[in-house]
Amino acid sequence: MIAISILILLITAVAIITIVVRDTFAAGKEAVSMKSIFLLGFLFFQTSSTIFTLLTGETDMLYVENLGTPALIFASLSIIFLSIFLYAYARGWGVVSLAHRPTRTPKASIGGLVGASIICVSAGFVCRDLIGTTVPVLGVLTFQLASGMYVASVAFAAWAWFLDARRITTALWLVWMVVLVTAAFLAVEWSRRGIVSVFLGVAWVGYFVKWRNISRGRFVKWITVLLIVGFVPVVLQSALRSAAQGGGGGPKGTGALGGLAGYVEAFGNLNISDLFTPIMEIAAAQFAGSNSLWLIEECPALQPYMPLHQLYYLSVHPVPRILWENKPTGLGREMVIVGNIQRVGDEHNLGPGIIGHCWVDLWWLSIPIYAIILGLAMRYIDERASAFAEIPWIVIPLGAATAHIFGIPRGETALFAFNTIAAIVGAWLASAISAYIFGRQTDGEMLTGAEEYNAD
Repeated sequence: MIAISILILLITAVAIITIVVRDTFAAGKEAVSMKSIFLLGFLFFQTSSTIFTLLTGETDMLYVENLGTPALIFASLSIIFLSIFLYAYARGWGVVSLAHRPTRTPKASIGGLVGASIICVSAGFVCRDLIGTTVPVLGVLTFQLASGMYVASVAFAAWAWFLDARRITTALWLVWMVVLVTAAFLAVEWSRRGIVSVFLGVAWVGYFVKWRNISRGRFVKWITVLLIVGFVPVVLQSALRSAAQGGGGGPKGTGALGGLAGYVEAFGNLNISDLFTPIMEIAAAQFAGSNSLWLIEECPALQPYMPLHQLYYLSVHPVPRILWENKPTGLGREMVIVGNIQRVGDEHNLGPGIIGHCWVDLWWLSIPIYAIILGLAMRYIDERASAFAEIPWIVIPLGAATAHIFGIPRGETALFAFNTIAAIVGAWLASAISAYIFGRQTDGEMLTGAEEYNAD
């Protein structure tokens, strides 16, 4: 059964790659879309991750005793999920007309875009580093919004530079914003998502400002270079995290220092072997596929079914735990508890994978609901961005959660979905304030996606 499962998953992987490549080079489609980003996330965290486990036998902290049956179930459910996702995306029930609704928006100058980046980074600092650290309940929510604001600040700087790449001042401003925002992310977390968000935000803006109207072959070359450049700091950050976990400077409970000081300390502990750890972790895609297989094997014997748990967890996640001491935990944390994983922090969790989520949430009920919701959500973002492709006040907030969307297939799916919503809302709020202050007012007519919009 393992051989059959690998064959099915390989066919699934080829199908995903074919769809993404087809959309990238098709003249009538956007080369960059959240649909493709989600599919690549699924390919990485579910399909290829499971193939890696089946070929090597390597699993995460939770060992899968019998790979055969869970693998065949996983492969079958993956096909069902992707089929429904793609069908819902193609149909776009209701969201297409919603995305094309007329919108009144001001024009943007290069100076206004630079000003917008200042507004966004300032708003992020206020929401996360001031309110987020001093106000007990409200701060929990504003902390979540700040991520999108920080990413938007880099995106506005990138938009200003891409409009006129010959301007040394906007180039220096973009470099400064990338360094500043990256440092801001690293100062409070050891996750890679902050760095990934920054580079994907630049790529998102680069496409809509510069690469959308060039040949698709040239676009692929540019985006490949940018992704390679972004891959280097991601590996380095992961290596520093590994060094920190082996010594001082680690995340919660693992080292003497945290934040930027922790990275400096970890850099002193870094060795060559630490560079291989993140590469292997990337190859295994954080074992999200292995964790999905474990859930299929152990549910309901060890891990009980939790019907539509992800929808429930998403709905209650905004409630601060200080107000609800027994607020439900995510499946990734439940796996640590029921799997009796020792010598990990109190907040340690695993990536269950979206198929693992669906299995625990009753797959015959959850797969249609989750796949349709995600398909329509991706279609709305893509349709809205395409319809108003030249308006930074609209495009930038929609791309602020790109890294979270890529991570949705890994799980904790509800958490990534919440972070996606929070990042987009946070970026939209900061963008709306920026547009009000720095946008040059038009004659007041409502703009639609079919109308021409020229940014100065």
